[in-house]
Amino acid sequence: MLPSIARQPFAVAIETAVLAVALAAGHAMAQSPADSLFGGPLRWASTGPLVQPVSDERHPILAVKDPSVVYHDGKWHVYATTAVDRGGWSIVYLSFEDWERAADAKPYYLDQTPGLGGYHCAPQVFYFRPHKKWYLVYQSQHPQYSTTDDLSKPGTWTAPKDLLPARTEGMPRLPIDYWVICDQTHAYLFFTGDNGRMYRSRTKIDDFPSGFSNPVVAIDETRELLFEGSMTYKIKGMDKYLTLVEGLGPSRYYRAFTAERLDGAWTPVPGADSFRNPFAGVANVSFKEGAADWTDDISHGELLRDGYDETLTVDLDNLRMLFQGRDPAVNTGYHELPYKLGIIERITADEQDDAPEPQAREESPRREATRPRRPEGGLGGPIVVGPDDKPAFDDPPADYKKVRAEIPHGKLEMIQYESGSVGTTRKMNVYTPPGYSDDRRYPVLYLLHGIGGDETEWQRFCQPETILDNLIADGLAEPMIVVMPNGRAQENDRAVGNVFASAPAFARFEADLLDDVIPTIESRYSVAADREHRALAGLSMGGGQALNFGLGNLDVFAWVGGFSSAPNTQPPAELVPDPAAAREQLKLLWLACGDQDGLIRISQGVHGYLKEHDVPHVWHVDSHGHDPTEWGANLYLFAQRIFIK
Repeated sequence: MLPSIARQPFAVAIETAVLAVALAAGHAMAQSPADSLFGGPLRWASTGPLVQPVSDERHPILAVKDPSVVYHDGKWHVYATTAVDRGGWSIVYLSFEDWERAADAKPYYLDQTPGLGGYHCAPQVFYFRPHKKWYLVYQSQHPQYSTTDDLSKPGTWTAPKDLLPARTEGMPRLPIDYWVICDQTHAYLFFTGDNGRMYRSRTKIDDFPSGFSNPVVAIDETRELLFEGSMTYKIKGMDKYLTLVEGLGPSRYYRAFTAERLDGAWTPVPGADSFRNPFAGVANVSFKEGAADWTDDISHGELLRDGYDETLTVDLDNLRMLFQGRDPAVNTGYHELPYKLGIIERITADEQDDAPEPQAREESPRREATRPRRPEGGLGGPIVVGPDDKPAFDDPPADYKKVRAEIPHGKLEMIQYESGSVGTTRKMNVYTPPGYSDDRRYPVLYLLHGIGGDETEWQRFCQPETILDNLIADGLAEPMIVVMPNGRAQENDRAVGNVFASAPAFARFEADLLDDVIPTIESRYSVAADREHRALAGLSMGGGQALNFGLGNLDVFAWVGGFSSAPNTQPPAELVPDPAAAREQLKLLWLACGDQDGLIRISQGVHGYLKEHDVPHVWHVDSHGHDPTEWGANLYLFAQRIFIK
């Protein structure tokens, strides 16, 4: 019986009537493109962890991740990345007859295979029929491969050879997660760059594995929407290809794209292309009965294929994915995140009525039990916004972090230096601007990370290299060197365990910065070595460091910025004991915080003191929280206003 429309307003009555017709027609109007492609809404059920890190005397394993899997000769064969506590990446092999026995499988670490020691990770395995050989493709940062006649004998893989040389034209700064798939005429190499782009290279199938072309951009989006971990498949029974790419949201998730050809245009699948409506993510994954709600991330994995050859065919009627997940309560450096492997399995339309609903992030009882509850107002405590707490500038444009192929790009490199103050060899990430030359003296911005980060945090969260490339190309910022050191001045400077216990090491970093970091940069790079050409800024704990060290050393720094500064910030009267000297010596003092950040009281206190003592400064309060959006936006604004003559 159709719903009655009597006595309803005309517009509502029409809407109700249309809805009734749609219901009577079998919900045809409600069907999304994702429903059409996948035969109904995408819902998944996850197992608990099936493959966990297993250590031995030579391999202290912290994580197992980035799996590739095939079923062959009555067994599952899994190749995956391992992370070890010494900071290395390698590959592990496991085989077993069924997934219930996966935990009992004995791992074989491929660094035992001749030629495969050192850095190799993110494997992909397939059988290439024209050669009658198995291929293992992996990241060594550039793409390499090995071959074998017997998949089950990992000690027989050949020594690495290049698919593409390390310095191939068209490669992004950080090529990552390589994937090979073939059609009838060509072999294609896809990969991402942690920059919002997926790249494509190809060679004739008769020439494989040689002859790959220079890469071109296959998909161009933003870093948040298109991050890494791409995988591409032939859809069984269709003249269509499916690409899945990992996105960055509050947790990792997968988006879906389709194309008619491997060298064709990729189109996002509506209804399977966002954090709220993903191909697979926390929004549409529930956990099987008896399996703990163990992960928010549905991250780098692989669909279980319908076969094992180079066509990489998948059956949409039998969708399962081996993926990496982790306990979201663990807050540590990326390398130490405790990834494990589990399987999500598509819940059929007939099963969906009886399946548990995925829990919304904010309603997860496990999350409340394992994470400290934030006080009302966010991280750090209640938020009270005053009349001064407003934006000083507009937000950056939406594409301010988008890589632009048409402009010159700078260089990002990791360097080592000897720290006399810490007594060990340390690392820092250094950006040099486009066209860097020893014939010019450059200013230097020293950029400090937060308590849970390291020398890679700015690059991972905010892409300063892209921000600076774009600003410099547009004439909005002076060409500068950006130095991102590790602000945790202790022998083991990794963000592991209780990161708050390392707070004293952040205070000790002042000596390392002044006595080791700056002298190293000024001896190796062409820089203007005076206070007017040095800036110091940071986020969170690094924001507190920047204010403490910058304002405490006005003979060294003329430009100082604190973004979302943490409670390590000294009391204002100690930060600026001599307001007259600060007024005279500072070129720019920048304070910024989001009005959704419970730590705003720290910066508010500094602003109030500076205002009372007539110390010129920028006080910028926008609508963000204690998050990368805030920090990237402030770097964009701050970088335009430093080193101005």
